[in-house]
Order: sequence, then C-alpha cells, then structure tokens
Amino acid sequence: MEPFAAIFNTITLWHWLVLGAVLIGLEVIAPSTYLLWPGLAALATGGIVALMPELGWQYHLVLFAVLSVAATILGRRYAVSGGEATDQPLLNRRASQYVGRVAVVAEAFAGGRGPIILDDTRWPAKDAGGQDLKPGTRVEIIGTDGPVLSVKAV
Repeated sequence: MEPFAAIFNTITLWHWLVLGAVLIGLEVIAPSTYLLWPGLAALATGGIVALMPELGWQYHLVLFAVLSVAATILGRRYAVSGGEATDQPLLNRRASQYVGRVAVVAEAFAGGRGPIILDDTRWPAKDAGGQDLKPGTRVEIIGTDGPVLSVKAV
C-alpha cells in the first residue's frame, strides 16, 4: 500500500490540469460528450487544489469523483439538447418527406400491400384501409412506417 500511496502523494495542481486538457482533447477528437464532463471536473479539481493545496490526495480523488458525477448529470440535463431545431426537420427522413404527395400504383396490391411509383422510384406501400389497389390507381401518401409508405386511393 505504501508504494501506491507514495505515487498518489505526488498529485499536484498540474496533474489535474493536464488530465482535464487530455480528456477535453480526446473529446474534441471523438465528440461524444462522455469525456467532456470529467475533463471539466478535472480542471475544476485543479482549480480547487490551487486554492487549497493542503488537501490530501484522498480528497483530490473524492472531489474529482463528485465533480465528475455532478458535471455529467448537470451537463446532460441542461447543456446537451435532444437536437437542434432546424428549418428542414425531415432532411434525413426521406420517406416522411413524401407525405401529402400523390403517386401511382405500380403493380396490383395483394393483402393491402404493393409497390408504388414516386419520382421514378419504386416504394413499398400499404393501403391504409387494407384494400387491394389496381395498377395505375392514383394514391395519396398519408404516412410512413419506416420505409413503407401508407397510402389511400385518391
């Protein structure tokens, strides 16, 4: 236990600042916010150690652990949003962009399902009422279920 304690007795302000810089640097390289909060906690621990250099290494580690947990909880709650508002909310949801458009049934529906043609592309579709539609029938897209478009005859 003595060699272990001897190593930790050498922890100084600079160790915490370097640890914080390394964690934040890794966060910049691989952005995920998992390393940001402990990195900020390490910097804060370094600041507190600078103000109170008489603290033992045990207090340093406890302080870092408490600040890491607190920073992670507060950061996730207040700083990390669920996504930024955008003027194109359907940008990466291609099927949802087609809601309200009119398409043509490509082949006869069987069991209320079949392909439709929309913008020179065949899409799997299902009739909202479960009806079997004939080829050439015009349909309006009323929703999506993953890549399957929900349609109703126009």
